[in-house]
Amino acid sequence: MKNLVITQEMWKEGNMYTAYCPELDVVSCGKSVEEAEKNLLEVIVRLVPSK
Repeated sequence: MKNLVITQEMWKEGNMYTAYCPELDVVSCGKSVEEAEKNLLEVIVRLVPSK
């Protein structure tokens, strides 16, 4: 298994946090920094093939 190194950008919009990965051009959000990060990682896991 290879490691995937990505960049995560995080910012607040109103009362929500947005997490963005520019390498994969995917975005997610959450009510907290932790939730936004967790949601972004879920999207990345589904997007990137495991083999």
